[in-house]
Order: sequence, then C-alpha cells, then structure tokens
Amino acid sequence: MAKPGNLMRLILQLPDLNMNFPVITRIIACLAIVHCSSETFAQELVQGKGKAIIYFESPTPVTVRLDTALLRQTKNPILLNEGSYIVRAWAPTKELYTDTITIKEGKTTICVKTLKNSEGYSAYLEELSSYKLKKTGACYVALPATLLYSGFAYFKYKQNARLMNEHLENAQSAKEGYEHSISLTNISIYKERYYSEKAIYESYLKKNNRLANLSCVVIPAGLVASAALIYWSGKLKKPIYSETPLLSLNSISITREFDRDYSLSLLINIR
Repeated sequence: MAKPGNLMRLILQLPDLNMNFPVITRIIACLAIVHCSSETFAQELVQGKGKAIIYFESPTPVTVRLDTALLRQTKNPILLNEGSYIVRAWAPTKELYTDTITIKEGKTTICVKTLKNSEGYSAYLEELSSYKLKKTGACYVALPATLLYSGFAYFKYKQNARLMNEHLENAQSAKEGYEHSISLTNISIYKERYYSEKAIYESYLKKNNRLANLSCVVIPAGLVASAALIYWSGKLKKPIYSETPLLSLNSISITREFDRDYSLSLLINIR
C-alpha cells in the first residue's frame, strides 16, 4: 500500500486538465486517504498485541523492569506483543517484587500492587522505635518526675506547716482559757480542746518531719539518676539504615501516547 504522504503529493500534483479537480476537492481527497491510512495503520499496530497496566504504589521512587528492559511507570495501558514477561519492581526500603504476566491479543492484563517493606527496613524501624523510647525515657521521665515530686513535697510541706500553726494557735488559746477559767465546766472544755489541738499539731509536725526526711533522700537520688540517664542516653547510637539497590537504572525508557486508549512504549536496554 502506498504511503499517505506519497498519495497526497500525487493528488496535489494532478494537472487540472479541465477535469473539474479544484484545489478544495484535492484537499478533501487527501484528508480521506490520510484517515483511511491511519485506521489501517492502527489496526495493523494492535494485531498480535495486548494491553497491560503495570503500576506499583510506594512512597519512594519505584524501579520497574519488564524482562531486562526498564519500564517507566504509568497508569495508562501500554501495548505489548503477545507472550509472557517477567515483571520486577523495587523501591528503596521495599521488598523486590517479581511475577510473570501473560499478554494476550485484545486483552488487558492488570498488574497493580503496593510494595511491602523489606525485612531489613522493618527491623530498622523497630530499632529506631526502641532508640527513641530509650532516649525519651532517659531525658524526659526521670528528671521531670524528680522535679514534679520536689514541687509536690514543697507544696505539701507548706500546707502542713500552715495547718500546724493554726492548731498550735488554737492550743495556746485553749491553754490561756484554761488558766483564766473559774468554772469547772469551762476548765474541762478548755482542757479537752487544748489536748485535741495539741494532738493535731503534733500529727502535722510528724508528717512534715517524715516528708522532709524522705525528700532529703528522694530528690538527690532523683537528680543523680537523671544525670546518669541523660549521660547514658548520649552514648546511645541512633540506628542507620542502608541497603543495596536490587534493580539498576542502566536502561532508557521512551514512552509516547498512541491514540486515546493506548500507550506505545519503546524499551531500549543499553546494558
């Protein structure tokens, strides 16, 4: 079959010869030949071919190979010759995916997957989580806990001291009333109030003494432990992840769109 370009040049070069072939008629004839030729070319192109959608989801750049050729990722279908192909896909931190797809004429084969984390990367994530937990615990648990206890002990000590002073004043007031009373009834009341207030005062005094003794041990120990933990956390080594690429990029992939439903891929392997 003659190429469309040759037919167009032939029609445009036809002499007029009073044969009623104006220029507009020649242009219409050229367009009709181009349309028919394009349809024939498209039909010939898809014979013995099938479509495939090959796409891999990953937050990191994915390298895809179809047999030994590098394939550019696209969600559009691509045209491939009939037959079986080995698909391999890899991305940093992901497992190498390998599978075989079969292309059939007029059929669409779909290979859309989400790449999984590799065993090495999963282990690295666990080590990193453990590192962060130790680092956080050493720096943000012991010292804040010590400071929190110090604040609580100070507040409680001041509260007990205030109540202790109130009951001491009440006891002294009851003692004065007892000393100046003449009635036996009042003497008995003041005496009972005095010993009651005195007992409460002594209980708060004992509480503050225990709290002070405990704080003298807990707070210094907490500060020493915090300093030791912070020093130890500074010696921790942060995990480092490294890997060897499982697929190389030593190929060129050229893809261009064909019509509206197909993507014609030219795969050139330069290994």
